[in-house]
This record gives sequence, structure tokens and C-alpha cells, in this order.
Amino acid sequence: MIVDLVAEGGRIGVTANSHKVIGELLAKVAEAAANRGVNVTIGQRSTEAPTFGDAVHLKDNNAARDALDAGSIDVAGGTT
Repeated sequence: MIVDLVAEGGRIGVTANSHKVIGELLAKVAEAAANRGVNVTIGQRSTEAPTFGDAVHLKDNNAARDALDAGSIDVAGGTT
């Protein structure tokens, strides 16, 4: 569903209670996008390094919002 929304031009935010869960979801999004040939840029908001290694590191909520607003990422993930 996330890849479908990105393919239609959407920008998506996802949240969960742990960075590990977010990292696993973002990895699955990246895999599904690659399998479908959809370009997706993913960011992960965390104070430390992202748990999804290919994610753009977003240090705070402002960075996540700004990246989504600017269109420099398609999907942002972070904890609540």
C-alpha cells in the first residue's frame, strides 16, 4: 500500500513504538518498491543512526516534516 501511494505521488509518514519495527517496515517498503521498479526515498527519524541502513537520517520532527514538504523523501518513519 505504501509503494502504491508513493507511485501515485504521495508522501507517507509511518510510526510505531520501536525503531526496530520501523526499520523492518522501511526495509520491506524498499524491497517492494525495488521489485516493482518504483523509486522511493526513505527517511527515518531517530536521535541515533537509523535502523534501516539506507534511510536518510532525520534527527528530529522538524527535519522529517521539512524533508517531506520539500519532496526530498517519499516515506518518513519514526517512533511516537
